[in-house]
Amino acid sequence: MQPTTLFNPSSISGVSLVNFTIDSQVTVAALGLPAGATVTFEMVQISSPVRETICPGSCEIPPVQFPSETAWQPLMCCEGQPVRVNTANPYIVLDAPQHVRLRALVTGYDFSAAPFPGEIIVYPSTSTITNDVMRGCCADPVAVVPPAPQVTATVSICPVPACFTWGGAQYSSIAAFVNDVKDLVPGAGYNPTTCTFSAPAGTVFPDLTIVACVPVVTPTTYCPSFYLDVCGCNEVGYAYRDNALRDPAATVQILDCLNQTAAYVYPTSGVTGSVRHEVPYYENAVLVGYAANQSDCAPSLRATTVVNVAAPNITLPAPTLVATAVSTTGVVTNTLSNGTTVVSNEPAANC
Repeated sequence: MQPTTLFNPSSISGVSLVNFTIDSQVTVAALGLPAGATVTFEMVQISSPVRETICPGSCEIPPVQFPSETAWQPLMCCEGQPVRVNTANPYIVLDAPQHVRLRALVTGYDFSAAPFPGEIIVYPSTSTITNDVMRGCCADPVAVVPPAPQVTATVSICPVPACFTWGGAQYSSIAAFVNDVKDLVPGAGYNPTTCTFSAPAGTVFPDLTIVACVPVVTPTTYCPSFYLDVCGCNEVGYAYRDNALRDPAATVQILDCLNQTAAYVYPTSGVTGSVRHEVPYYENAVLVGYAANQSDCAPSLRATTVVNVAAPNITLPAPTLVATAVSTTGVVTNTLSNGTTVVSNEPAANC
């Protein structure tokens, strides 16, 4: 048996140009088989023409009748799939059925669109068949469907801050933000590494511009707690101790009896922050600054004697001040008529 061409560019349909038979073994090779095309095989049943008799006395010769194909049966593998050739397995070896007419069929190609680009031939062979794949009993190639194109949208700030606003709402959780975006864009996915959303082509994303929350800075509340009794004016003011509550605007130093800085007052009168300062403070009859009018943080610096004349067990008259002494450090000690003493916690002003 010489090589026989089953399909070539002259083929106009999916049926092979000729039939073929297997004497002992053949190889079917598909050269240049188009992608997606598959070659299968059918056993062909041939009709036997009935010979017409010549009527007596007639000189007419009956017409010649040729055999014709009357039925076809697919050539199958043992697992119930047809024997086939495809781009994944472009050649097969057949050794059965022998001496039966076979034809080949091509599916998955439109012969009316363009000439068949390949060639399928069958020729005798003497291969040793070792598996069903060589017999054409192999799975069809799995069509790899390319992933659908994706569109992406990038969050304006990456990495996303812990607190931000988007769409008029404030977020302290990236998960809540992602869920809200997914509600607007079904099928969207989020990549936290790149801060990007992705979705199938054609998806329209909203504007993903976010604004980081501005931290609320609580201003420092300055409070004067140093009690000042301004001598000669009958006014009481408050200066700043040199600590964390000192207003930096209070720059005028008040010196104690050891000529050391005891407190600070403002250089001018007015209102600084929440502190009103307009109590003038003099040293040696010279105005040096202005103390605060009041204080929310000053301790109670002066003892107060309360006499309840209506209460029982009170000996009248009430004790009176009989003596006052000032120490070298300016601490004032008052002695009462009942023998008790009251000691101040602050040096006397201008001591």
